[in-house]
Amino acid sequence: TILRQAYDEHGHFGVEFLRACMISNDHTLYKTLNNLHASGDITTARHVLKDAIQNDHNAKIEKDVPLFTNIELRCSTLHTKFMGEGNETSIVPELEKGTMSFSVGIPQVGGANWHADIGGSSTVKLGEGKVSGQFSAGCEAVPGTEVNVDVGVGEHPKVSIGSSRKMTNGNVASTSITKIFGMESFAWSAAMERVMFQNLIHCKFAFGLGVPDRNFHFAQLAFTSLYTRLPLIRANINLGAENYPLSVGVEKKISDGHKGKFNISLGLEGMAMKMTSTRNLSSLAKISVGLRHATSGGLSWILKIQRGRTAFSLPIRVSDVMRPAYSLKVVYLGALTALIDLAIGDLIQEAKNSVENNFLSADKEEKLVLRREQELLRKKKSKNDAMLQVSFMADRAAKCRELESENGGLVILKAKYSLLGGEEMDATTQLQFWVKKSTLELPSMPMSSLLGFFDLSQSSDTCVVEKSKYLSKEGVLEWFSWLMNDNDTEQFIIPNLFVRYSVKGFVYDITVQDGEPLSLPSLAALKLGTSGQIK
Repeated sequence: TILRQAYDEHGHFGVEFLRACMISNDHTLYKTLNNLHASGDITTARHVLKDAIQNDHNAKIEKDVPLFTNIELRCSTLHTKFMGEGNETSIVPELEKGTMSFSVGIPQVGGANWHADIGGSSTVKLGEGKVSGQFSAGCEAVPGTEVNVDVGVGEHPKVSIGSSRKMTNGNVASTSITKIFGMESFAWSAAMERVMFQNLIHCKFAFGLGVPDRNFHFAQLAFTSLYTRLPLIRANINLGAENYPLSVGVEKKISDGHKGKFNISLGLEGMAMKMTSTRNLSSLAKISVGLRHATSGGLSWILKIQRGRTAFSLPIRVSDVMRPAYSLKVVYLGALTALIDLAIGDLIQEAKNSVENNFLSADKEEKLVLRREQELLRKKKSKNDAMLQVSFMADRAAKCRELESENGGLVILKAKYSLLGGEEMDATTQLQFWVKKSTLELPSMPMSSLLGFFDLSQSSDTCVVEKSKYLSKEGVLEWFSWLMNDNDTEQFIIPNLFVRYSVKGFVYDITVQDGEPLSLPSLAALKLGTSGQIK
């Protein structure tokens, strides 16, 4: 059925693409399509396959000829009557600064261990233009070590030679020496990148000095959170190279294909804040709108459109900080930006719904009902199987509990695997069954895949098409509550595992989310008291 759909939609190419995925090491696409076909969701399977083929095509193009292009036009309406700033009746923005930069990678032949690219930039500001060019090349001299050479021409010609080394523990160390023509000294820099706290935070430290005068050039310390269940947080301290050396940024997924960013920076020039909302127009294109406030630059409205590796930015400065009623202008433009963002979201959703409606068959409701019935039957069978497994585990668990209790070892007093506001199951026997030599080790995987457990997770919405919010109350709340809420199209409630255990005469409590590893005894557990006091 899957191959037949691939042939009907994409011909022989679709069949060959799917077969290539089936024989590759990554079987994710085939498994996804197989599950969708098994549940009767043919429409979603069609779009998943189409997106996979499109993404593969785009990746091949970018790999063959890696091209980066960025165009930025900084404009201003301070000369116009827009928001009461100037005297001109025209509301056409005036260009303050225009910048265009590009970089093209040189195609490699065979399995070459080198890379090279050539690029340049041009800038126009207040009627004056500047042009610069750059050539970069790198080669992996020995496994894990790369040597790079950069040559820049333009107003400040320079030559840079550097090297980077990836350690066996994943840390990356790099250093470079740069000669800027017209300056007597060289510029030397070094950097170190590593992941800390059990892969929760990525850290980078870098600094630069003059050689041989040893003058301070810059120092940077940056942190990025890697914990996927929280918003992405970035903190940066950059002394000597930035107008705003202290900055903190937050990036949060609002819904599928929609994310928000907020950044605040502090420095001697004052404070700068930037907030943007980005929506995917397709698998390749995206659009962003937002605001930026800076003590030195005033209030700017931001529009950015990106397709692949090509980006166009249009920041428009609309007010200076010292202008009357500046705060009211921030509120007004913020509300206007929110409405524009919601309108873009509605247009995107309307386009998606239109495409979906062209493919949905007349028996859509019947298929959805059948799909839900199959899910209920599957869960019922899974529960019955788990209960049967628990009955087989009971004898061994009882013997293990008796032995551990006599030796002051690990005894599971109470364990509950539950879903907030939903179903729950007693997991005391199952966990005691897995205790070995006064320790319990559960891997990082769903509990439902372990012996004696069944799937408790549920989705709050199983519909194929999400209802468009338009400019409704819910849509406005979505835009303003993006920081604390995760409003994906499908909300999955994750079960928790609560465990109360005793070891060496003391009782402890610990709770972990489904999918997290569990190791008992645990330093993270809450100590309640002695075994004689707590049951």
